[in-house]
Amino acid sequence: MTPFQFFNIKIKLKLWLAAVSIIHIYMENNDSRDIDYSFKLVIIGDSTVGKSSIRSRFTKNEFCQSMPSTHGFKNDYKIVDIDSKVVKAEIWDTAGQDQYRGILPSFYRGVKGALVVFDITNRESFKNLSKWIRELKLMGDSLLSVLLIGNKNDLENERKVPQEEAKIYAQKNQLLYMETSALTAENVDKAFQDVLTDILRSTIVMMAGGEKPNIGPTKKITSSEKQKRSKQLAMDAPRCACACICEIF
Repeated sequence: MTPFQFFNIKIKLKLWLAAVSIIHIYMENNDSRDIDYSFKLVIIGDSTVGKSSIRSRFTKNEFCQSMPSTHGFKNDYKIVDIDSKVVKAEIWDTAGQDQYRGILPSFYRGVKGALVVFDITNRESFKNLSKWIRELKLMGDSLLSVLLIGNKNDLENERKVPQEEAKIYAQKNQLLYMETSALTAENVDKAFQDVLTDILRSTIVMMAGGEKPNIGPTKKITSSEKQKRSKQLAMDAPRCACACICEIF
């Protein structure tokens, strides 16, 4: 195979993957089912641990090598089926930098679950977990479903945080632990599915006991929400395309 033929095959593969992603997003945006439950989840952790990449992988099934740092906070949603219920997952992630600490009360308002993320190749992000967990307990609901995530496990050769150490830390803080890769998509869907399942089942138990938890609106996705997401996708597409082109060369 000549270099030129290899180059053409790689371009065609990239275009095919992009087309599959667009079809997936179109079908999801035109989901007309009634929503049984709507839950807000947050992704927290230091800057550059991969929070936005995890959100993008789950909600759009895409990964951009050149994903810019989040300024303020961003959100997206995905509709999933859990225990025969239609659940809208609202996923929020925020900048890890200190200058954005003032927006945190709004960020945590109405949260039902959280993914606390560190980078397995960055020990400092692991050391800072206590800060994020403390903040979550202070500003979030006392009955939150929380999952500790060690991201970038595709970089095993660069690991700075042993898996066993992370598991012990999670046990001490009464958290479940999972390792993910936004790049390869390993365990990303499972992480969200596990948290959402726990939230849904806890909510149903509370409702059966006569309590009325805040489960969010039970309605179809509005046209304005679809337009807002489509606009955001249009803005994100050129950046991701540029990243793919750079990767090809």
